[in-house]
Amino acid sequence: MSKPPKAEGEKVSLRIRVEQKDLGEGYMTETITSAGLSERNGKVYLFYRESDPEEGETACVIKAGRNRLDIIRRGTGESHMVLEAGKRTAEMRLTPAGPMLIETETTEYRLLQEGDILRIEAEYNLFLEREFISVCRALIEIVCEDD
Repeated sequence: MSKPPKAEGEKVSLRIRVEQKDLGEGYMTETITSAGLSERNGKVYLFYRESDPEEGETACVIKAGRNRLDIIRRGTGESHMVLEAGKRTAEMRLTPAGPMLIETETTEYRLLQEGDILRIEAEYNLFLEREFISVCRALIEIVCEDD
């Protein structure tokens, strides 16, 4: 952890924390894993895998730029979520209940370097079939793994 994560193909520790609040109730999910990091054209790319006993393995890519965050999942439950400050984006997601329209309206987005840690912070409203569901806050922290 003596340097910021910058080397092409470098192994990093990745922490993804999402807080979701709806109608007075809230919950938080957190993922901590290793990831591969590369940088191209001013954007940071993180590559990692998630496993679920029921859904199997999913390949994930996070692409972070100064103004936009893409979270792409390939495998069971494919999705491509876009968070871009001041914008509302939509994707049609296939679910066991059939196709559903998922929309995000990003109110804040920050990409910050804090010493050895690269932090991505986003706040957004989540909509399902055009109906407001919750207010969400995502925090992604990227730290170099010690050799």
